[in-house]
Amino acid sequence: MARMRPPWVHLLVSLEGRGRVWVDGHWEECGPGRAYLSRAGAPHAFRPAGGQRWRIAWGYYVAARPWQERLPKQSTMVVADGHGVAAAIDGLYREVRGSRTADARRLWATLVDLYWRQIVEQRAGRGQLAALWERVDQALQHPWSIATLGREAGFAREQLRRICQVETGCSPMAQVTRLRMRRALTLLQTTPLSVEAVARAVGYENAFAFSTAFRRLAGHPPRTFCTRS
Repeated sequence: MARMRPPWVHLLVSLEGRGRVWVDGHWEECGPGRAYLSRAGAPHAFRPAGGQRWRIAWGYYVAARPWQERLPKQSTMVVADGHGVAAAIDGLYREVRGSRTADARRLWATLVDLYWRQIVEQRAGRGQLAALWERVDQALQHPWSIATLGREAGFAREQLRRICQVETGCSPMAQVTRLRMRRALTLLQTTPLSVEAVARAVGYENAFAFSTAFRRLAGHPPRTFCTRS
């Protein structure tokens, strides 16, 4: 499933098996305990991984809810327990299939909405490393290392790795790379900068190293997205 500019908010949580979801211009693995969140107008895509069965709970909202404003502008993946929302969706399904009352259906729908809101609001809370990633995003040209990140955040290396894994699902340096590639994709698509200039703008002195890292995440070389003729 892939949608470039969907008019609705789309929410997915992985229950069993593994799939892949499109985040910041590249595919990421989405396994149990992970949710994939997309606000209206944000490109999103998802698919099973390796031909295996992937069980998910998902939904979308045509009418806006206040909590949806807390979603990021781009589709994102977060840590989440999806069993609550899955049970509520199953209850709503059984209620609709049966010959019961509209009041019962509204109660199940309210419960579904509550669980989705909890997942979104849990994601929206500022983690311990939120300020660090804001500073990194403002200085992508800096030669960041695990040591400099630890000093900036005020955490020992192992503590930094542990917190980062919980909050982002990856290592600190992998998160730096994500931020750099997200900025690179924006620059490639919205400016006339060359690949070499974009590489320098996001902290790579070597355009080949940048292209290799970009292709590893996005699946295509940066020139594929470049606006220059």
